[in-house]
Amino acid sequence: MEINQEIAEKIFKNIKVSPTKVEFLAAGNNNKNYRIYSNEGAFVLRIELGSQFNNLEKEYEFLKKFKGLGPKVFYLDTSKKVIPSAFLIEEFIEGEPIDKIETAFLNTAGKWYKRLHSNKNNNYSKYSTEEFFFDLEVFFENTASNRYDEFRYVLDKKWEMELTPDFKKASEIIKNNKKLFNELNKLSLTHGDPSKGNIFYSKGTMRVIDWEFSEYSIPESELVFFIWTHGLSKKQETIFLKSYGCNFSEESKKRLDVVYLIHLLSMISWRVQRLDLINKGKIEKGSYLSTQEDIYKETEKDLLRVNELIESFS
Repeated sequence: MEINQEIAEKIFKNIKVSPTKVEFLAAGNNNKNYRIYSNEGAFVLRIELGSQFNNLEKEYEFLKKFKGLGPKVFYLDTSKKVIPSAFLIEEFIEGEPIDKIETAFLNTAGKWYKRLHSNKNNNYSKYSTEEFFFDLEVFFENTASNRYDEFRYVLDKKWEMELTPDFKKASEIIKNNKKLFNELNKLSLTHGDPSKGNIFYSKGTMRVIDWEFSEYSIPESELVFFIWTHGLSKKQETIFLKSYGCNFSEESKKRLDVVYLIHLLSMISWRVQRLDLINKGKIEKGSYLSTQEDIYKETEKDLLRVNELIESFS
């Protein structure tokens, strides 16, 4: 749905703010975002789309708990009585998302993520088993293979024949390398989506928005996501990881490579699920990855790296 002045006034009654102007900011995969002007300052209104993930409540609870890591949150409504979607009102952060990858930014980002990941806990998670605090096979199942198996029926035969063997090969690689994580007894706080549009950087200062995928996980999952989404060259990757504090040992490299493989297959499985939603008419036309052609084009790019990583473990 679109938010106009009248609807904004109904929404902001909850925090006793009178909107003076409504401006569309951006639409993500799971939400629409508006800048709301008022005499009390500017706010961001996040509207949940309800397509693949419904994480606004999770984001709200996280930002309330970890004040200072992200924007300040003011109000959450999941009742769908004011408007037919859940919505979140939060602080508007001035600035522009990162659009150019420079050494200074990579150094700042590496240190920022190191500080974030220093927040740890030892609670058992959805990635735990009776035998291991963190089980890499369970991580792969939860983030990639289960979703692929559920939705692969939507694929063209050519793509299904190409992707399914890669998932099977990856499963074997993960089984053979899960020992790299068997001694883990704590998980790190992760943001979960270090995409360019979520990072604001200026003169050595970095702030991050969109915490809907935050969770306690392995830090490698965030590091490879950052490398992938920003398309870092090998030189840039080294700068980023060095700033983070990676020791570049053979074991450290293997850990990153196996998690990178999982990440790529997770993104592919996410697209396969999105293809199912496209076929059912549940993805808005013109939005990100809203056609079959878009899905296969992006998947083809990741398959090149998937095959490189599989080959490196053979």
